Amino acid sequence: MAETFFLAPDLEDGFIHNGIGQNNSWVTTIQSIMRVGVKSYENTFFLSHECRMEKVVFLEEEEASSIFRAHVNGQAGGRFLTYSHNGKYVSLEGPEEVAVRKYIVPIGQGDKKIQLPSTKDTFNSSVKCKERTAYIVPDLKVLESCHIEQININKLYFRLKTYIKAKDADRLPIEIFSPVRYLNYSNNPISGQISRYLQLISGDCLFPLISADFPSYGYIAAAKSISDAKQLIEVCFNVYSEIENPNLDSSKASLRHHGINELKGTVDFYRYE
Repeated sequence: MAETFFLAPDLEDGFIHNGIGQNNSWVTTIQSIMRVGVKSYENTFFLSHECRMEKVVFLEEEEASSIFRAHVNGQAGGRFLTYSHNGKYVSLEGPEEVAVRKYIVPIGQGDKKIQLPSTKDTFNSSVKCKERTAYIVPDLKVLESCHIEQININKLYFRLKTYIKAKDADRLPIEIFSPVRYLNYSNNPISGQISRYLQLISGDCLFPLISADFPSYGYIAAAKSISDAKQLIEVCFNVYSEIENPNLDSSKASLRHHGINELKGTVDFYRYE
């Protein structure tokens, strides 16, 4: 019997509080959640909302003259993105030109590399995100709601079940939860279109790429054929080249590309009760 109701982390009302114990703290929504193996807080990663590099104007006695930062440490200003895990937040992305980070070669990307996340003892984080009853929305129901313009995409989410190979197990199960931000659907009855499909593209999401010990991030796309029950799931992420230091301990990358990998798994649409 197909699953109808289940418990999902509350992306609607959950939030992250970072910078605990520091002069400046901040709170953000949760964009995406990745759960590894057995359901527990210790096995769950929470992705924050992204921020542009900024100066907190009234933090110091000498007020800053601007909020947005055009340059950071001589590099172009970019996004600031973190995930929270076991009481710490971890930096995923800083300036657009990434400086002094460790890199590792991603699967199937030749000599291109991805940056490893970084954290410090002072990067304290607290996550408030309870489990909440959710229910699966069948694909055909989603498609029909699109046709009559009753989809309310602000209340639609997806769960991706996938896996990663682990040292002590053949497959370590992974669950990813995220809002459905963008949804393509088949909608051409005049031409006699036969195929029926849904294809979502997420915003920033966490997903397994190299290891279950730390998540990668980027976009998830999932194409679902309602006509013949097929799915294709891909992730798109940043990869870097032109690494200055070959020992990878203090490297700098000046070129960024897009890496694309296929994920094996299943995607379901859901809503919260």
